[in-house]
Amino acid sequence: MEINTRAEGDVTVIRVEGNLIGGNTNQLSGELMKCITEKRVNILVNLAHTAQMDSYSIGVLASTGSELSKLGGVLKFTELQPFIENLFEMMRMTNLFETYDTETDAIRSFRAADD
Repeated sequence: MEINTRAEGDVTVIRVEGNLIGGNTNQLSGELMKCITEKRVNILVNLAHTAQMDSYSIGVLASTGSELSKLGGVLKFTELQPFIENLFEMMRMTNLFETYDTETDAIRSFRAADD
């Protein structure tokens, strides 16, 4: 699995390349914790190249989202593949997190929230 992180203004975009299953999730969790430590609290996770995710990953994301919320930040997702989109709906993650079809729309949503 590969994780690429970049800044888009005050938004940190994390692109995940590979499935979030088992130990792979620890790599993403580490990157998310690094962002929190560095006070980068507006995070967008792009899952365009992630076809599978397990319940452990869902738990890590829910926990991170809660932590970011306490710090005045937000965790959002973009380009969910069909399996992950269905999993988000089944696990009611869509009630906790905003999801977007495109990265551009997602980044724009952070700026709209600041207005």
